[in-house]
Amino acid sequence: MRYEYFDDETEINPIDLLKDIFKNIKKIVIVTIVCGLFTFLVSEFIIPKYYTSSADIRIIPIEQSGDYTTYLTGDVVLKEVGSKLKIDPSDLAENIVVTRDAYNGNNYNIVATTNDSELSYRVVNQVIKAFETEMSTELNLSSVDIMNAAQINNKPVSPNVKKNTLMGTCAGLIGSIFVIVFCYIFDKFFKNAAEIESYLDLDVLGEISQEKVKNEYEYRKIRTNIEYNEKCPNAKSICLTSANQTSDATTIAFELSKIFTINHSNVLIIDCNIKSSYIKEHFNTTIQKGLIDILENKNFDKYQNYIDTLSSDDNDNLLSIMSAGKSIKNPIDLLSSKIFEKFMDEMKKQFDFIIIDCPSLEDSMDIIPVSHTVDGTIIVISMKKTEKVIAKRTVEQLRKNNVQLLGTITTNDVLTNK
Repeated sequence: MRYEYFDDETEINPIDLLKDIFKNIKKIVIVTIVCGLFTFLVSEFIIPKYYTSSADIRIIPIEQSGDYTTYLTGDVVLKEVGSKLKIDPSDLAENIVVTRDAYNGNNYNIVATTNDSELSYRVVNQVIKAFETEMSTELNLSSVDIMNAAQINNKPVSPNVKKNTLMGTCAGLIGSIFVIVFCYIFDKFFKNAAEIESYLDLDVLGEISQEKVKNEYEYRKIRTNIEYNEKCPNAKSICLTSANQTSDATTIAFELSKIFTINHSNVLIIDCNIKSSYIKEHFNTTIQKGLIDILENKNFDKYQNYIDTLSSDDNDNLLSIMSAGKSIKNPIDLLSSKIFEKFMDEMKKQFDFIIIDCPSLEDSMDIIPVSHTVDGTIIVISMKKTEKVIAKRTVEQLRKNNVQLLGTITTNDVLTNK
């Protein structure tokens, strides 16, 4: 059997990203509309409006022609216009633009921009009048002719409401998509069970927290979801693994084994964490031998020599515990052998229900051969410690190796044996 290992590089799945974008399409639409409406209201009612008025004139000199642009906006003209209109000449200088025709040097365009359409019109006319009155003699001009007279323009040139609204709408669309993409890439952890189900395409069988009373209900809920799971409706054996390096799966396996003892007369929990056994933290077992020992000795009929048995306080049902036993270098060699399959076949004859606590794929690949000897596998996901990409890789890895996944169990806190 070939086992595929994790790739160290973080990959972005374009299909998952698109799904995430379409999942939030309502939010994108709302943000887009709000941004567009906001920029429209600001442009229409808050930003000051500016109006322009312009005129074209022709300046005919008596002798040689020159560039009169600076004279049209010079101090003499601006002081005269400011005096007539009661405006500071320095403000006028910023609001008047004079352009000389590139093809006919005698033609000039004068544009005035203010926050009053009539004032802009008057500024243009006063500039022409002041230039003609004050500068004609000094510059030796023959005439100043108006080619296109100034008009009162009641349509503001700024702000451009349509342009701003379009830009605000586009900014809302692009910005909302950017936030979703950013969260997809950098938001490492799951927010809730619904997100887990959507992201991993797996049912959440239960949610475990530090609240003891709530957990009693949740463990019964998990037991029911296992016993009546549509993927394996008559499951008699399961294994639990964590999506990342954590002892949460062991704690849940321990609690589940006690819940299953309520309506199963003989339950077995097996510690398959060969390299780092956690089960002893939950059971005060005195037997040193365990799983590895019985597999090496192959005396399955003497399994009772390798287990501790606890009786229930509420009934006569029994809970048996088999620890990992001695540590060996490559436990996967034993766990993927026919010996382990025969061992499991024998245990299924002796016990009503079997729960196997397995290490995560980050720790080892032991879960893969073990999962092929049980009816289903459950992945424990910590909301605060399991990154999305790790959980995704775990699910993909198990599915590639034809593991029957019953669902996930989530934990919201670091679990302890209390």
